[in-house]
Amino acid sequence: ECDVMLQSAKPHQVNESHSGVLKQAALDPSLLLYRNDQIIDVIEVQEDGRLSVLLTFVPPKQCFDADLTPCGTQVVYLVSSSLVFFDFRAIEITRTIDLHKPCFRSFQISRDAVFIALTTPSSNTITLCDFDYGTLQDIDGHTGTPTVCFFTYDCRNLYSVSTEGGTEIHKWSVKQLE
Repeated sequence: ECDVMLQSAKPHQVNESHSGVLKQAALDPSLLLYRNDQIIDVIEVQEDGRLSVLLTFVPPKQCFDADLTPCGTQVVYLVSSSLVFFDFRAIEITRTIDLHKPCFRSFQISRDAVFIALTTPSSNTITLCDFDYGTLQDIDGHTGTPTVCFFTYDCRNLYSVSTEGGTEIHKWSVKQLE
């Protein structure tokens, strides 16, 4: 993730710049997701380097985080206590995973689309969600609240970071968590 300024020819952005977060689909580098406090844009990078906004939408509730599935076919966004899967080509919600507890802050989808790791601002755990079945597993071990988590490129390990009371980085073997 990185902070960016994005200009677009979309009606809500004409002659305006918005600060937000830009992410890339793990297996399709031509697809980007841009999110700020109000909107989510799905953007395609053309062969000549130009950007084309494929879709702009406003999630129905406050969106805490959003990402593209690894192959770039769906936008996944986090609202309240649910992960919502939105097929941006068919313009429909295809699936919702109930996380059974509110207040998740961020999430990371593994490149192999096997797991989704989630952080919450009120606990010292990472929650691991099975991508296909939606089953949840809490991973304890931090002394502070984890603020970010990410899978390694080969999906063998999950890293989580807490900065409460000093920086704490944990490395988890995904195979041992299965």
